[in-house]
Amino acid sequence: MAIKFLFQLAADGGASVKGNAGEVISFVSAPWASDAMGKAVQTWFTTDGSTLTQHVMHNVPGIVYPVTADPWFWNYLGCILGIGVPVGAALVIASYPATWYGLVSASNNPRTQTNIGRYIGWVYTRCSRFIRS
Repeated sequence: MAIKFLFQLAADGGASVKGNAGEVISFVSAPWASDAMGKAVQTWFTTDGSTLTQHVMHNVPGIVYPVTADPWFWNYLGCILGIGVPVGAALVIASYPATWYGLVSASNNPRTQTNIGRYIGWVYTRCSRFIRS
């Protein structure tokens, strides 16, 4: 089954990201942008449900280039990506929590503990506070 994401805008200007079963797997903080002098630049998100787009009003007088705009993902998916888990594996882990729990259980079993198991345990230890089930 293909992984499909649904984006939903939040009242604070951010967005939630839902997985195949409608579970929230990620959050995106309200967007921000600033010019080369540190001046805030107007920015906002829109979505059609399947794509989240950040708009940046950079072509106005007084803006000094370059303009930086980078949304923040504050969540489980963002955490596991942030510590270096490959994107494909991160998406599977975040989309299918039951698989993740099985991997963590295997990583804690002395009979199945390998370098991969220890790595899974390391990722879980750092990111478990973001799990939404």
